[in-house]
Amino acid sequence: MMAVPLVPGIAVASLAVAGALRQRKQAREQEEAFYSMQWTAPPDTDSGEACVLIGEEAATDGRQWFACTEPDPSIECELVSNNPAESPEYLCKAPKVSDA
Repeated sequence: MMAVPLVPGIAVASLAVAGALRQRKQAREQEEAFYSMQWTAPPDTDSGEACVLIGEEAATDGRQWFACTEPDPSIECELVSNNPAESPEYLCKAPKVSDA
């Protein structure tokens, strides 16, 4: 049986812990951005658009969130509903468009 040297083992464990902490921090930041969202009112009628704006993060460098029936390759999209009885639904995020 081969023994694993102690120092490289500690280094690997330290890297794993650092990676896990970084992921937790990113998840916490994304959660905070989500809860600071300024939600939009639902559309009065079905406009037939593939994506509908549902909210915008309050931060200046925040993102706009969309509910989409198709993924948009130009923005970040994630499948959230794939019920065979209904059309798929995607949650998509894009950088805010500046008013300037």
